[in-house]
Amino acid sequence: MKIIRQARLYLSPYILIYQMGKVGSSSIYTSLKEKGVPKVFHLHRMNPEANERMKRTFLENNLVNQLHTEQHFEAIYKKAIQRKKKVKIITLVREPISRNISAFFENLPYKSDSSAYVNGVNIPELAERFMNEYPHNVPIDWFDHEMKVVTGIDVFSKEFDYSEKFQRYQNKNIQVLLMRTDLEDQRKASLIKRFLKIKDLQIARSNVAEKKDYGKVYEMFKRQICLPESYIDNMLQSKYATHFYSSKEIELIRKKWLRTYDT
Repeated sequence: MKIIRQARLYLSPYILIYQMGKVGSSSIYTSLKEKGVPKVFHLHRMNPEANERMKRTFLENNLVNQLHTEQHFEAIYKKAIQRKKKVKIITLVREPISRNISAFFENLPYKSDSSAYVNGVNIPELAERFMNEYPHNVPIDWFDHEMKVVTGIDVFSKEFDYSEKFQRYQNKNIQVLLMRTDLEDQRKASLIKRFLKIKDLQIARSNVAEKKDYGKVYEMFKRQICLPESYIDNMLQSKYATHFYSSKEIELIRKKWLRTYDT
């Protein structure tokens, strides 16, 4: 019996929760791990060039403790992708402006002077840092720089159904389930169960920005920030946004971020 279990484990696919940061992936990863699904891994990068670039960045900024993350990404890439194992990837898409703001706050602890901004609640200075320091093209470029390079799958080559908010792709040994983050958790769970052929999955929220130490400042920042119209248009007219969101949805997002909040 033990040999049979080991054989099943060996033959089971690698399940990679592989996506850009801050799109709701931690909840899916945690839920699958708690259910005991084998060979589940959570990754933001597998492109070897990107991994090497991040390792250099960590070393240059004396963040040696972060190197293990890149080493983990690199190891999974070699085990699953380079060896052409059976792989099932779950990836997610989020409206790019909200995603960038969330990622900016997530990364603030790695900035040596971040506490002064967060504790002092200096929204204008935080907004200036967001506009000048954050790499805003991350969501726009991620699928071309990561998914396409690593798996050979071009998600933009297949029409996306705005009403369904998900799509499936395949390239030889690799299958991909792509979902928008604004799908209801119950619907996400249903799609994942079918994709992975498992039962009784419930998605429990984790790594939620509003619940973190900076949650109140994060909410205040979203209410008060006044983004340049040129920035909003650049993000929402991108190939990424126009592929995954309808023109009507984009217009609603645009109106949301063009508003000036007084409170």
